[in-house]
Amino acid sequence: MGLCASKSDQVRDSDASKRAKPQIRKTHDSRNKSNQAKGTQLRNGTGHRVHGEVDENKDILSAQEAARLAAEKRLQESNSKATQGALGKRLAEERSKSYKTQMMKEAERRQLEKATKGIVYD
Repeated sequence: MGLCASKSDQVRDSDASKRAKPQIRKTHDSRNKSNQAKGTQLRNGTGHRVHGEVDENKDILSAQEAARLAAEKRLQESNSKATQGALGKRLAEERSKSYKTQMMKEAERRQLEKATKGIVYD
């Protein structure tokens, strides 16, 4: 049904070499046996934890836990670096004060100014 001038299909050498190679199929027996015998059973058939079994993965941290610990460590390092100088110590002291403490000190300062200033009559 093609045109009379069309060329006939030619098989390339590279296509023929690809077809000539036998394909290797993996069988059921060639699976990795180490994946099947992984760890000890921590739960029995009903889903409850087996008494007396120790969880080997207990010491391994999850990604979230490791990130939290790393963030806490960075915060402690930055705080220790920031509070080494005199200015850093004053700044850390001011940051540690609560809002109520700051307002009380400000009120005491205003009362002291009013008491020392006195009333001036013209």
